[in-house]
Amino acid sequence: MNLYLLICSVFLGYVAEGQALKCWECNDEAYDGNPLGHNCYDKVTATNTCTAVQLCLSKFILKDGLPMSVRRGCDYISGYQEQGNIQCDVSINQNILYPNTKALTTCYYSCNTTDNCNNISTTKLKPCTKLCPAGISYCDYLTGNCVCKTPAYKFPNCPAEPSPTTYRSCVQCNGETDDNCHNMTKSSRCSGNETSQPFCSTTKTSTITPNVTVVRNIVTRGCAYSFTSAYECFFSKGSDSSLSTYTEYTCISTCETDGCNTGIT
Repeated sequence: MNLYLLICSVFLGYVAEGQALKCWECNDEAYDGNPLGHNCYDKVTATNTCTAVQLCLSKFILKDGLPMSVRRGCDYISGYQEQGNIQCDVSINQNILYPNTKALTTCYYSCNTTDNCNNISTTKLKPCTKLCPAGISYCDYLTGNCVCKTPAYKFPNCPAEPSPTTYRSCVQCNGETDDNCHNMTKSSRCSGNETSQPFCSTTKTSTITPNVTVVRNIVTRGCAYSFTSAYECFFSKGSDSSLSTYTEYTCISTCETDGCNTGIT
């Protein structure tokens, strides 16, 4: 018998006897660590009678291991954990509502064994007795044990923290639309990461008439996915059909440090 059917059969057996569950009922969204005025955490007084298809639930939200909100009451069976155990979902640096939080933990405790069984208290939080390695694990204050950030692994066999994504920063401009590109030095982050765009590049193309007169100079600076040359120049035919009798002289410079493509003016 799978877990969901087991929960349903136990719960329906309880209801079949004509006994509707009563659960502690309260909500506190602004816990500041002071027990005064925050009875929802450990001194609950209000109860509520559930419907025939509900069980009792306690839900805690912890920010970096410390409680910040709690809700107790009747709730519908929705695949929480096995009755009487605590299930916690952890998000690491992924919650837009709490951008300064390293670990946001949401814990559920559900039960249907007796009335007011959802009385688990955050005053029983257990600090970890050992230092949990930063980056790959965190302390679960409900169990007092270190837990891997990656749910599929068990402490202490946590996988190494993945390397952060890095980006090259290059001067980016086009002389066709920016007259100041020839002497621009301010760099900005490339759109691709350092794996796809590891280089910075500068090109300068001069258009030369048959009478060997330079009529246009265009400088372009930007990010590059391949290394062309540290410095290379070459002649070619005019790229525009209207300039087929003209010659273009192009110089290319490629480099691989942030903001390095300021040469060729």
